[in-house]
Formats: sequence, structure tokens, C-alpha cells
Amino acid sequence: VCVCVSQQTFLDIFPDRPVLQFHTPTMQHFETLEWKIRELETRLQLRENEIQRICHDNEKTKEIELEALNNKWEQALLQKNTEMERFRTEMDSILDVLRQLRKQGVRIPV
Repeated sequence: VCVCVSQQTFLDIFPDRPVLQFHTPTMQHFETLEWKIRELETRLQLRENEIQRICHDNEKTKEIELEALNNKWEQALLQKNTEMERFRTEMDSILDVLRQLRKQGVRIPV
């Protein structure tokens, strides 16, 4: 009865681990090693999944930062283009006034 309770407790704690009660010590050792290998492989897979998730998150973060940087410089470029267009308009109006003054015979020193 005590063995059954211990065995059941063991199965509750380690449901995927084999019960080794009827095996030889060598076979028990072998099965224990197999179980440990499976556990290590499971942990390795979990780590690899975590690394993949972190890499994916880093890639997304990089894309978001790059997009934000591109938007920042695009806005700066648009602002400079607007300023340059305003400057050209002012220069054109100044040149128009100078042309009209020359037509009227006003001498402008250089």
C-alpha cells in the first residue's frame, strides 16, 4: 500500500517520467538518463523559443524606430522645402520690384 501511494505521488509529480520499479538497475539508469535528456531538450526548446521571440521583438522595435526616424527627417525636409519656396517667392517679388524700378529709370547701386 505504501509503495502504491509513493508510486502514485511520484506519477502526480512527474507524469511523463517512467515508473522504474520492475527494471534492473542498469535499465533504471538508462531510463533516467533518457528522461533527463528529454527534459534538457524541452528546456532547450523553451530557450530557443524565447530567443526567437526576443529577436522578433528586437526586429519590430528596430522597424518602429527606423520608421519614426524616417518620418522625422521627412518632416524636416518638407519644412525646409516650404521655407525655400517662401524664400524664392520673396526673391522673385524683390526682383520684380527692381525690374520695375529700372524701367522707371531709377539707378540702383551694385
